[in-house]
Amino acid sequence: MGLGKIILKEQRTVQTLKQIVKDIYSVFKQTELYVYSLYPHITPILPKEITFITTQELEDMYPELSPKEREYQACKKYGAIFLMQIGII
Repeated sequence: MGLGKIILKEQRTVQTLKQIVKDIYSVFKQTELYVYSLYPHITPILPKEITFITTQELEDMYPELSPKEREYQACKKYGAIFLMQIGII
């Protein structure tokens, strides 16, 4: 049985995308807390919320770095990111 979510054309917006990402991230957070309840020596590290950032914003923040290095720096800064507008010119 495949898993999926049907999103109608009129629902395909940035707002819908962000809500879906937040819902998925919430599952990651719950899983992290469950693992912590079983193994208290494994301290939770995920930030409370995921940060949404575009590739253009990353380029503006770190113009001297390669795309991969920009993503690394953003992850260090925010802890969890969702990179948007990949490949948009």
